[in-house]
Amino acid sequence: MPVRLTSIVFQAVDVDRLVYFWAPSLEGWSIESASDGEVLVRPPEDDGSTLDLVFTPTAPRPKAGKNRVHLDLNSWEGTYQRARDDILQLAGGRLVDIGQGELVPWTVIADPESNEFCLLKPRDRYRESGAIAAVVVDCADPASLAAFWSAATGWTVVESEPDYAALRDPREPARGPFLEFSRVADRAAEPSPVLLGIESYWAHQHDTDVGRLLTLGARLVRRHDGAVSYSVLADPEGNEFRVLIPVWPPPPRTRRSLLDGPALHS
Repeated sequence: MPVRLTSIVFQAVDVDRLVYFWAPSLEGWSIESASDGEVLVRPPEDDGSTLDLVFTPTAPRPKAGKNRVHLDLNSWEGTYQRARDDILQLAGGRLVDIGQGELVPWTVIADPESNEFCLLKPRDRYRESGAIAAVVVDCADPASLAAFWSAATGWTVVESEPDYAALRDPREPARGPFLEFSRVADRAAEPSPVLLGIESYWAHQHDTDVGRLLTLGARLVRRHDGAVSYSVLADPEGNEFRVLIPVWPPPPRTRRSLLDGPALHS
């Protein structure tokens, strides 16, 4: 049985600083404190996404080139320039040049911990995707990596070309972000601090799920045990991801307001 793709995980040196950057960047998303110092930024029901942003504490480490995994944020007719201006006014948001040139239909921005993401100009392809249009993975072989992730999660391959492949949640109607794989020759050597988070359906299935992922071509990196327990694996191209062990009943979470956070503007 495939595991569930449930989150995009940000390994953060300063969890609160990133949370209070990303939550207002995704209008209408809510903030919840969880266990082990983790904080969730969750989509509203009408967004259509089932993927939370999870911010988990980590030790500082050097930035080694552009992240292998990044988000593409959506915009709609008449909202692109306002969204761009609003995001850049948030403390720590800045324009970055990764060699994209001046004519591309997106703006590349870095968050306060230098995680790159793209704000897209409006496109029909992403009209029903919600605030996050896509999660994009730099890779060497898009078709092969898309096949791995489709087998792992049950998401459907909706496009596969030599330099690009895409998956989408098979639920109908089709909503939520795409998972996209783009061929990049000079991708970073180190795993990204932004990674995919998947979850076993039941705690007792976790070891079996990890074993199945290993047979698909993943490798085990480490195990973390705590109030939030998970295994960290790497996909066939070395992109790390975590497989969460669910807890039932779910641990209590505390809803937080944007007003509880640090000053949003520099």
